[in-house]
Amino acid sequence: QLVLRVLGFNMSSRHPHQYALHFLQDLNGSEELAILTWSLLNDSLRTTLCLQYKPEPIACAAIYLAAEMMNQQIGRDGEWWHKFGTNRHEIEDICMQM
Repeated sequence: QLVLRVLGFNMSSRHPHQYALHFLQDLNGSEELAILTWSLLNDSLRTTLCLQYKPEPIACAAIYLAAEMMNQQIGRDGEWWHKFGTNRHEIEDICMQM
């Protein structure tokens, strides 16, 4: 009950999946990258990430982690996530929790 009171009984959240698909499309990500990103996002729903971060940084972190796992380069510039309003600290923290 305490958790519900703190959250104001608002249990709705925006899922990062739709953002990830838009971001991947903008970054010209491969289908394989999209599939792995989607899987990571599904797994992230079993964590408290959606309570800690907005969906945009979670989507960016899933893309980043999927690209690292596949040894793929994303974007032309190194810190592409700035384009989507995310910073390195958020990416690293979310990746550690995933």
